[in-house]
Amino acid sequence: EFVNVKINAPEVLEKEVKTKAKGRVYLSSVTDPYQPLEKKYHLTRRILEILQDNGFTATIQTKSDLVLRDLDILKKIKGLQVGFTITTTDDKIRKIFEPFASPVENRFRALRILKKEGLTTFCMIAPILPGLTDVKELKKRLEGLVDFIWEDDLNIRYGNWPDIEKTVRKFYPQLLPQFQKRIGAGGRIK
Repeated sequence: EFVNVKINAPEVLEKEVKTKAKGRVYLSSVTDPYQPLEKKYHLTRRILEILQDNGFTATIQTKSDLVLRDLDILKKIKGLQVGFTITTTDDKIRKIFEPFASPVENRFRALRILKKEGLTTFCMIAPILPGLTDVKELKKRLEGLVDFIWEDDLNIRYGNWPDIEKTVRKFYPQLLPQFQKRIGAGGRIK
């Protein structure tokens, strides 16, 4: 419903890298570094340039093929890893659960390009949606495109279950019992 654009992030990072030990920076486990507003602000690109200029490496996780815009800088960062979160191979499901994410085929195409350019690539199969995510099919499609794969169940800890339940009830009511049955203690799908 909102995006809080931290337009001063590059300036803050420029100061921080001077005081921190060289290492790996993760972009980003909580919010996508290449969401649509990145086209306007170029914050991720500027952050990557600062990291590269100061000897840091990075892991980028995104749902957007906009990452290809920065291929020139990505190739300069030693030890860089670039990965895509992919929930499904079915773009109809993607449109329902991830309407602002790049189409699934665009993510596969981007992985092919990144791999061809010699970058370390990965996929986070997540969230695994009961009855909707075909992990075997995804892994088959990812063969030769990624160096490693992570899997993560649907996490409903942070108050997102009402929206998920509403979506499942609207589009896949037959699967609602599977979702409800697999909810375990601590708010995670079993």
